[in-house]
Amino acid sequence: MALKKGVCKNFENCTLADNNEIQEVDSSEFRCAECGKELYEYKEPPKPFPLKLILIIVAALLLIGGGVWAFFGLIKDRPLKPEESVSLSLNKEMISLYVGESDTLKATVYSQPEDAIVSVSFTTDNSNVINLGNDGAVKAIDQGEASIIVIAQIESGIADTSWVKVSIYGKTDTVDKIPPVGDDSSKPGTSLGKSKETRFPIGKYVGELKNGIPEGSGKFYYSCHVQIAKHDTDNPPHYAEAGDWFDGTWGNGDIVSGALYSKDGKIKEKIFAPKRYNPYDLHKEKCQ
Repeated sequence: MALKKGVCKNFENCTLADNNEIQEVDSSEFRCAECGKELYEYKEPPKPFPLKLILIIVAALLLIGGGVWAFFGLIKDRPLKPEESVSLSLNKEMISLYVGESDTLKATVYSQPEDAIVSVSFTTDNSNVINLGNDGAVKAIDQGEASIIVIAQIESGIADTSWVKVSIYGKTDTVDKIPPVGDDSSKPGTSLGKSKETRFPIGKYVGELKNGIPEGSGKFYYSCHVQIAKHDTDNPPHYAEAGDWFDGTWGNGDIVSGALYSKDGKIKEKIFAPKRYNPYDLHKEKCQ
């Protein structure tokens, strides 16, 4: 009869498992003596590193100490690699057009190092309202509202994101429906009908508010990697990346239900979470 060591992992249902006891049983019936569940083979922990070998290694390092100091001296004299960064600025914060009109959104990028290769992408959350070119060209095709998401990214993956609100008006609309240049209603953070644009450390929310926090219908445009809908503990964690946006309903300052979209407009996942019991301040969130 060949004996074999094993441990039971039927925790909370078996005292031998809870106590991590090692059982030695017949290999042909490799089951727990208490609960009958199949055992997991126990492997002996590795033996400690031999003290004699440690002493030999230390002695060898002492003998070549001069070489080690010289090596670290060379490392110290080498110039440090500059910290990488990228920042993005746009020529417009808001675009207002009539159907059939066009405009161009221009992006200016600053990077560190200055010769870093930077890619700039333009995407929209509503291609039914505007046609958006890869160079930032915007053409109004139907009445409504859209957002343009602009992402500047360097090879290491570091990115900066900006958004532009686009309002398209029909030919029958009067001129005074378009906010004039310099009007306060064209600035971020002011009311746009029932919606309001609010910026947070992780991005921008455009939608209905109650007491200054998201409540009702709204969209959130994320500027970095961050966990969202944290109160939805019944499902795997939800994460958004720079350029993603969530469109749906909100309650007490957080997601209730809707869909998370990637920067290319494809649905990443649908989220259905219970409404928070207490108001939640998204200003406390940080990029991860």
